[in-house]
Amino acid sequence: MTENTIYRWMNGSSEPRPLHLRNLPDVLPEHRNTLFYAIRQTFPDALDTPFVAIQEVNKDIYCQVLEHVYTIEEPETRFWHVSQTLFEYALSHLDGDKQGLAITYAALMPPGPTGIHSLRESMMRGNEPWPPSFESKVFLGSNTLAGAAASTQRIQFWDSAEENSRLLVEVDEHEASACATPVMRGGSIAGVLIVSSAQSGFFRDLMASKAVEEFARLLATALPDDKFYSYQYLNLRPMPTLPGQRAYIAENYVGRVLTYVRKFAISRSEAELRVCQELEAEFEGQWHESLNKLNTKK
Repeated sequence: MTENTIYRWMNGSSEPRPLHLRNLPDVLPEHRNTLFYAIRQTFPDALDTPFVAIQEVNKDIYCQVLEHVYTIEEPETRFWHVSQTLFEYALSHLDGDKQGLAITYAALMPPGPTGIHSLRESMMRGNEPWPPSFESKVFLGSNTLAGAAASTQRIQFWDSAEENSRLLVEVDEHEASACATPVMRGGSIAGVLIVSSAQSGFFRDLMASKAVEEFARLLATALPDDKFYSYQYLNLRPMPTLPGQRAYIAENYVGRVLTYVRKFAISRSEAELRVCQELEAEFEGQWHESLNKLNTKK
């Protein structure tokens, strides 16, 4: 899509294809909401893409997941195999025509003296425009859809087409609609499963949200008991913007982990936990600092 193409749309010399209009907000993410409004005013039907009806979740995926759960003894290996199998199926089930979808599991950070302050992305798979996976795993706080799902213990939705939505959350790159549901077992929670779509209105199909809830239940079977926490530990705090976190983590995370391994003679997993706890505290502090600066300017 070129600048001249957009000018031709503006002066009426050419008619934009709906696919190009749907992609335009992702080209200029800082103007996403303004562009959605303008497109809906000028081309009312352009964003109302007919969705392929979502079918019931095939029971074969239950058999595949349970096979991994019953046969793989090591917890991390078991979770990896289950999540890969489940996420691959979820992408094909929800986004078989590859319109753009990402599925992410965010695990609760271990509780500190004042409870659990955030979730951290653990596993992700995506179809374009998302990458196949995220290397820079961000922290999701109370100002995210995942945070809302964890705090309320129920499924939550966000849609760019709903201008009057009461749920104000941090939106990640490419997201036009999203669904988040807690991964629970009994009265405890391990994390949140988030499904993001590049299309607005995707989760108006009740079968889509039903499938996400089924996937969350299946994922819970792969997690050991020590990954689940009582809801009483939840004390989620706001976190900085997701793009800002990704950039900072990409630049600093690996180096800090390797430094800790050498400096303290600890395993990589122990070093990663220390670095994650420090980053969580730093990001929480950054958010409060930016809020204080904003209040000072008023």
